[in-house]
Amino acid sequence: MNYGTTVDLTKIQLDNRKLYPYQEAATENLNEYFDLENPTSPQNGLLVMPTGSGKTFTAVNWLLQSAVSRGYKVIWFAHRKDLIEQATYSFIHRAPILLNYGIKKFSIMPISGEHYSMSQASKSDVYVCSIQSAASKNGLRFIKNMLGTKGKEKVVVVIDEAHHAVMPSFRKILDKITKLNKNRVFLGLTATPTRMQESEQMRLYKMFDCFKDVEKAKINKDNPKFIYEVKLKDLITNGTLASPKYQRIETNLIGNVEFDIDKKDEEYYEKYGELSEKIKDQLANSAYRNKIIVDEYIKNRDKYGKTLVFAVNKNHAYTLDQEFKKAFKEKNLDITSEYCISGDNNNQEKINEFKSKKDGVFINVQILTEGSDVPDIQTVFLTRQTNSESLLMQMIGRGLRGKVAGGTETLNVVDFHDTWEKFKFWLDPKFIIDGLTGDSDPGSKPGKMVSIPWDVTMDIYSRMVANVTSKSNSPIVPNGWYSVVDDDGEDYRIIVFDNQLESYKSIEYNIDKIDGNTNAMDLIKRYFILEESIPNEHNIEQLIRYI
Repeated sequence: MNYGTTVDLTKIQLDNRKLYPYQEAATENLNEYFDLENPTSPQNGLLVMPTGSGKTFTAVNWLLQSAVSRGYKVIWFAHRKDLIEQATYSFIHRAPILLNYGIKKFSIMPISGEHYSMSQASKSDVYVCSIQSAASKNGLRFIKNMLGTKGKEKVVVVIDEAHHAVMPSFRKILDKITKLNKNRVFLGLTATPTRMQESEQMRLYKMFDCFKDVEKAKINKDNPKFIYEVKLKDLITNGTLASPKYQRIETNLIGNVEFDIDKKDEEYYEKYGELSEKIKDQLANSAYRNKIIVDEYIKNRDKYGKTLVFAVNKNHAYTLDQEFKKAFKEKNLDITSEYCISGDNNNQEKINEFKSKKDGVFINVQILTEGSDVPDIQTVFLTRQTNSESLLMQMIGRGLRGKVAGGTETLNVVDFHDTWEKFKFWLDPKFIIDGLTGDSDPGSKPGKMVSIPWDVTMDIYSRMVANVTSKSNSPIVPNGWYSVVDDDGEDYRIIVFDNQLESYKSIEYNIDKIDGNTNAMDLIKRYFILEESIPNEHNIEQLIRYI
């Protein structure tokens, strides 16, 4: 489907999910908060919903029903490719609800370095736009064209992951749009609206009118007003979402010993942060490793129940399915195994069959196909490691449906972990799940290091590979970060790992000795003694400039 053109809504399959009570409450609050009938001034507001709660779906549903149906143009900004594609998909497949308002045609355009360009933006109803594309010097030139006549009269601007909105790039765009439309509506979406520096925290709250009396904002900083807020722990407590329980299974498979890894495989990993197809096939065909996966399920059948298995690749999905079937037959177990890969004609039939069963395993490669939601998943098997935070969250999220929503009380997340010398998989599912279920500490002082809260975990992981050079095989765990400002005035985090902590503390202790003549290599040689703890030189340069 070409998302950059007008689509016939009568030919699009509707995403007909019903809104949960908290999503309905969020929608009602959005309608009460924003005046879309007769706007007479700029309107700003922040919607706070946690990861896994359907924040995008809720916002898209409201925008279509309350804004697009009234002739509003929508400009949705995000800072990552996966977020752009997720929102675009959600708009397309929810858009048929516009048929209820007599609207049969709908146009949407994703804009980024991998989609359409800002110069092509002119007549779409909705734009889902990369902030990098829009905030560039060239991109800002086309904001006026993007709004068009309709947008100069009626426009809703959305910022996904709105805790980034205080960055200069976002503010440039908002200022430009506000000059063109004095009555624009500004909606921020975020899981937790925190910033690491108090000054930025206050700026974020003021941007979204979280205080009635701006003059008293600092006094009331702990009581901001949001359009609507629901916390993840509340959704787990009330049974809307399942409580994830993590378990790591060490395969004791050492990749560089077991497999044939050459220069091309290393180059592929350097470029994409993932294993090459050749290595994936070697993993898929490892009888030793597949036996560990199958035996783990059989030994814990009653505990794991209905299990969704995420395989390494298509070959692995097929091979693993055969191993499960063989083992079930040999042990005379009344359990079924099935696999699903993209392109097969009978996928939906297989999924429906799995839905009807009380246990068994269902194997797929990444995420299940459209319309394939299985609410009562008890266990997710992660048989592949990944550096993609969105993929990991999608895999875990497939089993997070709670009892109230027709799912389960708890979700077992079983992580099959291999050891690699040449490839570093920074993304630790346990860390993600701890962030989902634990309480975070959002407070910090300017330039000080703090423990990592959930709201920025995903952003941190996107930077981790560039933050440390390690030759160690032992796990490297992030401990915190320094929040600084880079050369372009943008927010930047220097991540600190456990094995670097003492070195950074020594730098803090000797901060008075750092001046304009200090260079990065001086500090690295002086304080970072262990080879596996050496940080990225660029990060130390940024820290020196900030100091």
